[in-house]
Parts: sequence; structure tokens; C-alpha cells
Amino acid sequence: HSDSGIEGFLTVQGAKYTTARLAAEKVVDKVLEKRGHTPKKSLTSVTPIHGGEIADFDGFVRFGLPKNGQNLEESTFRHLLYNHGSAYAGVPRYLDSDHIEKTITGSEVLKAEVINGIREEMACTLSDVVFRRTDLGTAGHPGTEALRICAELVSAELGWSPDRTQAEIETTNRAFRIVSR
Repeated sequence: HSDSGIEGFLTVQGAKYTTARLAAEKVVDKVLEKRGHTPKKSLTSVTPIHGGEIADFDGFVRFGLPKNGQNLEESTFRHLLYNHGSAYAGVPRYLDSDHIEKTITGSEVLKAEVINGIREEMACTLSDVVFRRTDLGTAGHPGTEALRICAELVSAELGWSPDRTQAEIETTNRAFRIVSR
């Protein structure tokens, strides 16, 4: 008999990014126990996540800045490192003449990060990009102009119609209203 009253089901609630690893470890251990196995010590607490292979962040910045290859400003380079960690090098490939060091209005988010989020991180919606692939929505609504610029980039990448683009903006705006309640 399970905790939820339904045989074979296990309910997990309230996992957020900062606690999801531990929650996942507990779930896997519980499933193994229910199946009659003894859980092994999880390695996830010592295994770096994608982009987390940095032991000394300041040293990483000092070492990487002079050789970053794209001649990025230090503030831009730091922004990429803070948001992408050791996987930052994938983003600059999208810093072409149309995007180089151009940020989305009112933010530090590079347009190249939006493109990277779609091409490399499988973002499928404007909300994916704003809330999960960039930090555009981290401090609240980035503003109408910033959201429009981001939507245009996503739309161009994914081939959306003007109606789809507008619907994505409306959906993202609704998400901000829900979060701000």
C-alpha cells in the first residue's frame, strides 16, 4: 500500500530547483525500498550539474577572460559565467553581427542567450525562455519592450505566425500576473 492510498503510486510535491536534487534522491530511495532493494549512496550531491564544473569561480573568470575568443567585455563574460557556468562557451557562438553584445532592453540578457536557449536547450515557448533558459524574468516582469524583443527572437527561430507570437506574449504576461499575486 502506498502513501497516497493507491498501490504503485508515489506522490512528490513542492520540489523546486534548490531542493529538487535531494527530493529526487529520496524518491529513488523510496522506490527502491518499495521494490525490495537497498538504495546505494547517491552520487548526485557530489556530481556537478551541467555547467557546474567550476571549483574557483574568481579564478575561472581571471583565467578565462583574456582567452574568451569573442573579446567580450568583462561584465558580459561574468554574466555568461553566472548564468551558464562552465557551459558558457556555447552561447558566444550565437554572437553574430546581429547579436554581438546586444542585450534585451532593460536587462543584461544577451539576445544570443535566447537563441542558445532555443537551439541548444530545447526551449519551445516564450515562457520557457523567459523563466527557465534566461534570467529575463527573474526579477519580475522585464517590461513590454523587453518581452516583445524576446518574443520576436523566439518567433523568428521557431517560425511562429504573428498570432502565435501574440498568444505567447499573453501567456507569459499571465504567468507574471499569477506569480505576482
